Order: sequence, then C-alpha cells, then structure tokens
Amino acid sequence: FSPINGVPQPPGVAAPQEDGTWTLFYNFDQMLVANPNDPEQGWGVFGRFGIADYKSSAIHTFTSLGLGGTGLIPGRDRDRSGLGAYYMTFADERVELILPKDEEYGMELYYTMEVTPWFQCTADIQVVEGALRGADTAVIGAVRGRLSF
Repeated sequence: FSPINGVPQPPGVAAPQEDGTWTLFYNFDQMLVANPNDPEQGWGVFGRFGIADYKSSAIHTFTSLGLGGTGLIPGRDRDRSGLGAYYMTFADERVELILPKDEEYGMELYYTMEVTPWFQCTADIQVVEGALRGADTAVIGAVRGRLSF
C-alpha cells in the first residue's frame, strides 16, 4: 500500500481526480522578546492554520501554535528550545476505514544544544492523541544529532 492523499491505496489504483479543489495555509512567526545586543536571540510565537477541500484531501484542517527561541540559559546563546501543539481534523469518508476519530492532536517540547558550531544535539518529547483505531496515547522521546559541513 502507498499513501495517496493520505489514504492507503492498493498498488496500481490511481488516486481520484478532482477539478476545482483548493487549499489555504497561513503561517506566522513573531519575535516577542529580543536581546538588545543580538536581535537573533529571543523568544516568540509561531503558528500555522490550514484548511483544504475535503473532497480531495484526507486532512480538512490543521492548526499549530507554539513558543520558541534562543538563549534560554545564560552563556548558551546558540541553543534553541520550544514548545508547540497541533490540532488536525479529517473530513474524508475514505479515512473512516482506518481512522475512527475525525481529529488528532499533540504537543512537542524540545531543546537543541549547540555542542560546537558544526554539531547540535536535540532532546525531544512528543505526546500524540492519534486518530488510529485501537492506538493509545503515544509518548515519544528522542535524541538526535546534526552535523553541519
């Protein structure tokens, strides 16, 4: 099975075509508190709102909102951290075969430490109340590294 429009389709089955469909997204980020000595350090809010034509998209609405920034710990000016949450609704009757709920929501908390200018390490925890049939609330912890050349 391969996902087409967010819905598993058997191999060789084409996704339905729709004329006149639409999608609208709005993204924003706004610094609220800035370091007067370094305008790239500070805290702000970010978010996204999206809505799509339910006839052609398995996801009908998506909303996220969060708080994030740099320099939370004195002397760790290049570290980044954030907290965000999302809410998503499904509006495609094809999705009901696998997802009994018509919504999903979750949140994430992360901290990225700049170990060197070329190596960052991130600790992350996510909590997701998914729409998948029979699934419990997921709590996912992760640590990841990033090398920049």
